Amino acid sequence: MPINNKDRTHFEANTRRFWLRSTRRRPWWSLWKRYREYGVEYRERCERGLPMTEVLVYQSGLRAMEREIQGETKQLEQLRERAEAKRKEVVEAKQETAAIEKLKEKRCGITKRLWKKSEEGFIEELSVQAA
Repeated sequence: MPINNKDRTHFEANTRRFWLRSTRRRPWWSLWKRYREYGVEYRERCERGLPMTEVLVYQSGLRAMEREIQGETKQLEQLRERAEAKRKEVVEAKQETAAIEKLKEKRCGITKRLWKKSEEGFIEELSVQAA
């Protein structure tokens, strides 16, 4: 069955409309909402009768949305994995910093005790010499 000009222009208009909808960046939940709305619209139009060209447009649009949702989901998972890796790095860095601070405090305490002992020894030596 040949496609007449009316079907062709309607087909091109639907294709352009879908393309304009799909090129905008939206959050992933908006993609799901748009996918559901497009599916409902497709089923409603199928019930009323839909030329085969439009059926193909809707089906390819739905597949394109599914691929877009899969891509966004995969990207979201990758970002979550990166965030988890960064969180682990921060936790490790905090633990290392805490360990270094403890060592510094311990070293400072040892130094203060040694200094105090040497002062006490010096004072004792002076008192022995003065006596």
